[in-house]
Amino acid sequence: MTTRVAILDDYQQVALTLADWKSLGSDVNVQAFHERLSGKDALAERLGDFEAIVAMCERTHFPRSLLQRLPKLKLLVTTGMRNVAMDVKAAAELGIAVSGTGLLTPRTAELTWGLMIALARHIPQEAQQMRGGGWQTTVGDRSEWQGAWNIGLGKAGRRSRAAGPTPPAKPPIT
Repeated sequence: MTTRVAILDDYQQVALTLADWKSLGSDVNVQAFHERLSGKDALAERLGDFEAIVAMCERTHFPRSLLQRLPKLKLLVTTGMRNVAMDVKAAAELGIAVSGTGLLTPRTAELTWGLMIALARHIPQEAQQMRGGGWQTTVGDRSEWQGAWNIGLGKAGRRSRAAGPTPPAKPPIT
């Protein structure tokens, strides 16, 4: 008997490369879907033969009315620790296990840091300037962002706060 696993909302078409799906065994068939389906009828038709569904994001909703139309479904997985688009209570009542992963959390933090640095150093503006044949037009101001680096509540944030306050920026030379 083959177990069928659906991966939803793989719009970047990377899901099959982000995990070792072969480790599930030769009796597991994993199928990734990159196009988004909406509407309970279309979803029920597409997913009706799957025993497990992995939701890559919260775009696809799993209300009780859809879960009731997926009689083979035994496992619903979200790539994160929670997913507000899933009716967890209904799933439990229908005998469907719901689980999450912590795999994408570091990527979210990395993206956040990258965006903060891009803003502080004016990277989008400077890249556009260079593409247009120009040269650097701004100077990144580290001092105005110094407090932002210390907002974390984890180990790094505590270490940073323990080091003491950031010295004030030097006034500009006039």
